[in-house]
This record gives sequence, structure tokens and C-alpha cells, in this order.
Amino acid sequence: MVSLLLLNRYKTDIVHVTILNAVLQKAPPNYTQDRIRKRFDDVWSDAREAGSVEAHLRRLLALAQRLEKIQSLDAMEVDLLLEDLDRDPLPQPPEGSDSQKKG
Repeated sequence: MVSLLLLNRYKTDIVHVTILNAVLQKAPPNYTQDRIRKRFDDVWSDAREAGSVEAHLRRLLALAQRLEKIQSLDAMEVDLLLEDLDRDPLPQPPEGSDSQKKG
């Protein structure tokens, strides 16, 4: 029971680090990793201060879904990703909807 409580407390930390590492791995070799780390850390800090940890977790999970389909990112894609890191993602259409069938 205690381990479950600890996992629940640190789940956003775990997801945060996992997504950060995925972005670092997919970013171009010449992209400044410190910039990526700083942006992730700033957004995470802001979310904790604002009491919006759950919203931040939802954004990270949405980002994880995007990243799992991508082999690598170019510099412009990383820039856009970092800009949008503290914005809510657009809602995804439900499974089997017309917009998914057209693609």
C-alpha cells in the first residue's frame, strides 16, 4: 500500500523524466540539450506552483503519444514542441471516427 502511494505521488515526475529523455533522444544532435531540459523543468515547476500537476500530466501523456510515432525531430519541431509544452493539446477524435478513417 505504501509503495502504491509513493508511486502515485511520483508518477508525474516519472512521466516527466521519461518524456524529457525521449525528446532529448529524438532531437537533432546539434540542438542544445540544456535548452530542452530548462524548458521542461520550468514548465514542470510552473505546474506545481499553480497546482496544475494533473493537467501537466495529461499534456505529457499526449506528448508521449505523439512522440511514439516519430523517429526523430528536426530543430523546428523541437522548438514548436517546447513552445507548446504548457498548452493543452487539441482533443483527439475518438477511435473509429470519420477523421481517423480518412487518413
